[in-house]
Amino acid sequence: MDDPASGDSLTFAAGSMGEVQSGATLPSPMTSSSGAPSDNMDVMSAKGAPSATSVVPEAKVREQLDRILQSKTFHTVERLKRFFSFVVEETLDGRGDQLKEFVVGIRVFDKESWFDPRNDPIVRVQARRLRARFIPLLSRRRPA
Repeated sequence: MDDPASGDSLTFAAGSMGEVQSGATLPSPMTSSSGAPSDNMDVMSAKGAPSATSVVPEAKVREQLDRILQSKTFHTVERLKRFFSFVVEETLDGRGDQLKEFVVGIRVFDKESWFDPRNDPIVRVQARRLRARFIPLLSRRRPA
């Protein structure tokens, strides 16, 4: 399958917490409400942001998610694929405001119930890596 960054195939990607519309971005755990990169996983809250399904049909979001996960960018990074899938699925299911570092650590990275995100940076580190995977994709989409 083609890399979703080529041509017009990239309908959305991890970006700001802003409005989601055709050709725009999906709420992301990797940026603050101002669009600046953030390692604070509490910014995953979609409070105040419209549901991803309110503007982009859920089927289209899931189709694009599959394309992104099958792209060269995500070919060999199973952990990041699980992380991104989890964030998108939880957001689509209306639980974006419940995404916290602790929840991601347990549900995505198989941490035990005593997982303490203050002492184990796994979620922040993986969020940084996930964000880094999208930077080249997004830069190819923006006009010069």
